Amino acid sequence: MSEPGGQSSGLQVLDRKVFAKGEKIFREGENGNRAYIIQRGMVDIIKDIDGEDVTVGSVGPGGIFGEMALIDDEPRMASAVVAEYCVCIIVTNTIFQKKLNALDPFLGGVLRILVENIRSIQNARQDTEAIEAMFEGVMDEPDETSQEPRDEVDWSEDENSAFEVA
Repeated sequence: MSEPGGQSSGLQVLDRKVFAKGEKIFREGENGNRAYIIQRGMVDIIKDIDGEDVTVGSVGPGGIFGEMALIDDEPRMASAVVAEYCVCIIVTNTIFQKKLNALDPFLGGVLRILVENIRSIQNARQDTEAIEAMFEGVMDEPDETSQEPRDEVDWSEDENSAFEVA
């Protein structure tokens, strides 16, 4: 939109979209090309953990979701499902990048680092859970049918050695 004299007014029309309860706005692992600002309603953020959908957060009016994929161009970390009738303002990648690039370069860099840290923490948590699942049951008591005797370890400290085997 142009004002007299050819100057831009800076106003932009943003698209809005209405979502019904239960509708999936995006899925974990998809590429993201838009973020959403909730004008009305509620959206649950859902993560697939060991094959089960787990709600890890909820976003209400004035909240934004889906922005991380726009900041670092990585796949969606979670799914977004409408918890109650919802009206969202759609922020396209083009608009988002224009706003991000208009920031002080320092602030833009901080945002990118924060998103990288969040993704790194999430990946570390998933790796830890996977390792724990692999060792599930390994540290349990020995099987009654086992023929091999097991040494017991006394974990208390001794003056002569750090550990004693009984």
